[in-house]
Amino acid sequence: MNILILGNGGREHAMARQAAQSSRINQIFIAPGNGGTKKEFCNCDFPVIPPYTELLKFIEKEKIEYTLVGPEQYLADGVTDILETAGHKVFGPNRKAAMLESSKDYAKRIMQKAGVPTAGYEVFSDKLHALKYLETHKPPYVLKADGLAAGKGVIIAANIHDAVSALDEYFEKKTFGTACEKIIIEDFLKGQEATLLAFTDGKTARLLPPSQDHKRIFDDDRGPNTGGMGVYTPVPVLTQALAETARTQIIEPILNTLRSEGIIYKGILYTGLMIDGSDIRVVEFNVRFGDPECECVLPLLKTDFIDIIAACIDGTLEKTKFELSSSAACTVIMSSGGYPGKYTTGKKITGLKDISGVSVCHAGTEFKNGDFFTAGGRVLALTAQDSTLHGAIKKCYQEIAKVKFDGCYYRKDIGKKGMNKI
Repeated sequence: MNILILGNGGREHAMARQAAQSSRINQIFIAPGNGGTKKEFCNCDFPVIPPYTELLKFIEKEKIEYTLVGPEQYLADGVTDILETAGHKVFGPNRKAAMLESSKDYAKRIMQKAGVPTAGYEVFSDKLHALKYLETHKPPYVLKADGLAAGKGVIIAANIHDAVSALDEYFEKKTFGTACEKIIIEDFLKGQEATLLAFTDGKTARLLPPSQDHKRIFDDDRGPNTGGMGVYTPVPVLTQALAETARTQIIEPILNTLRSEGIIYKGILYTGLMIDGSDIRVVEFNVRFGDPECECVLPLLKTDFIDIIAACIDGTLEKTKFELSSSAACTVIMSSGGYPGKYTTGKKITGLKDISGVSVCHAGTEFKNGDFFTAGGRVLALTAQDSTLHGAIKKCYQEIAKVKFDGCYYRKDIGKKGMNKI
C-alpha cells in the first residue's frame, strides 16, 4: 500500500521510519517533508493548506490508503473531516476532537465533565481582568494561550512583575497571534511532568512507554520554552502502575465523554501529566504525537505500526496485538544557535556518516548536492536505545558529539532526572 504523512519535522521522519518496517508498505510519501525524508522517502511539494484541494488530488492520484497527520494545525483546520468526507482513511482526530489541543478552555471543560483531575483555572479575554485576578492570588502563576502556539504559549511567572510582562506578551505584543485572544490562568501544580502517548480508536487505549520531555532551552530547565529539547524513557516518577491509573482514570473517561457528545476520537492522544508522588493531574492534552517524544518511544513499538494505524481507524484496536520493547531510550535535539529566538540557517552539517548505533531523525534540514544543511530551529533528533537508561544516555551523547554545524547547540542533561531517581 501507499501511505502519506503530513508534516516536516523529526516526528514525521520517525513515523515514516516506523511505517517502512511494515511488509504492507509499498511507498511512503511525505508532505512537505525535510532533508532527511527527501533522501530516504518521497517528499511532495504540493500546498497542504485548507481547503486541501491539492491534497485530495494527490491522494486520489497516488492511491493513498492511509494519511497520517503529524502537526496539530492540520487537525485543528479540519483536514481529517475533509478527507473522510471524500472517502479517505485518516490517522488523526477530527476538528471537534482536535479542540482538546486547539482550545485549552475547551479541554478544561471536557476534563471537568469527565471528572478528570487537573489544575483549577479561569479564562480571560483582556489584560485588565486578568491582572485583577493575579493581584488576588499568590505566585507562581501559570499563564497559557488558549489556542495553538507551537508548544511555546505557556509562561510560568515567579512573581507579579513577570506575570504582568506575560500579559503584555499575550494581549499587547500579540506574541502568539490569535492563539492568545483568550488566555487561561491556572493554579500552579507541584511535581514533575511526564507524558503518556496512547493509540486509540475512540474506545480502547493502548499506551506507549511513558516519557519525560525537556521544554526549556538550557540545562537544569532554565530559559524560555521550546518545542522540546530532548526526552527519555523509562520515567521513574511515572511507574507502570501510575500509567495504568492514568489510562483508567484519565484517558478512558476523556474518550467516553467525547463519545457521549458524538465525537469518536481516532489517532494518538497525548496526555501531559504532573506527578507528585501518587497524585497525578492533567497539565494538557495534545491530539498528535509529541515531538521529540515520538522519536524516542515510537521505535519501541514491536507490533507492526501499520496494523495499529488500521486498527485505530477501523475501530478494532481492542482485538489487535500490541507489543512493546522493554528497552530504555534517550533522544537529544540538536538546534540552531539562538533558538527559540532568532537563528540563521544554511549551515552545512557534517559527521552524520560517522555515527553508529543511534537513530537520526531530521527536522530543520535541507538536502542538496549530496549534503545536509540547517533549515530550522530544531535541526536533528538523535535517539539511542539500550537495556538501561544510563547506557542509552551515554550512547546518545557519545554519538551526538560527532555531528557538527556552525552554531549548533544541545542540552547536556537529557535524562538526568531519570538517573537521579534510580
